[in-house]
Amino acid sequence: MKLAFLVLSLVALINIDGTQSLNTTKRYLITINIGNAKVNKQNSVDSRKSLELIENTLCKATPQSNSKKHVKCFLKFKIVGETRVIVVVDVLDSIELESRLRSLVRSSTFRYESEPLVYYDRFARQVLGVDPALAVLKGNTLKNTLEALWCEFNINFGDKSAAEILSIWKQEAELVFQTRKSGVPTEVFKTLGERTVHVLVEIDAAAFDQLLFGTPFNQQIPNTLTTTCKTIVSFDNVLNPIPRG
Repeated sequence: MKLAFLVLSLVALINIDGTQSLNTTKRYLITINIGNAKVNKQNSVDSRKSLELIENTLCKATPQSNSKKHVKCFLKFKIVGETRVIVVVDVLDSIELESRLRSLVRSSTFRYESEPLVYYDRFARQVLGVDPALAVLKGNTLKNTLEALWCEFNINFGDKSAAEILSIWKQEAELVFQTRKSGVPTEVFKTLGERTVHVLVEIDAAAFDQLLFGTPFNQQIPNTLTTTCKTIVSFDNVLNPIPRG
């Protein structure tokens, strides 16, 4: 029964409004480790130069590119205290993304991992049953954010059925959308084929920690939600730091 329910949920996600394709744009989360990069004259790691290389190789349009092969960096952040960078990219041609990543590796000794993402608003509407008027992720609320939190949530079923988990997940998703709608800069993504959700939010750490303890998953099925949070800063904040006075 659980398997049948999950299969039906997947079919519902794929066959929205009777269309064969949701959107030709594909979204990926790219995690890049720049710790081994040797990019300056002293042959040592330089975060600024590394970020410039990522910006110029992965994110900027090339003279040969066209509208059918664009790679658009939706979000670009560096993890504070680590030699890792996260970039969310939208692409129309995955081969173009692969080509740019190969060029990035050839230019330095970066290591990267890539996760295909699904659009969380569509997943929320079609699989979780969230009200379409609420499940809206238009625009980029973190576009001008200099510092934020990045939390990765892994959802374990425990002794709950798939139907029970999806019901609680619906409440969880509604909380995220309501937080965004209230004016808190928030972006949320789900890893394709996994029960992993990424939330990037500009909020005080203590306030967010308090919010986490009150989420439906933690309230209704404790110990089934694994959370890892990092502080992140935007590329712009690293490349062009704003004086604090």
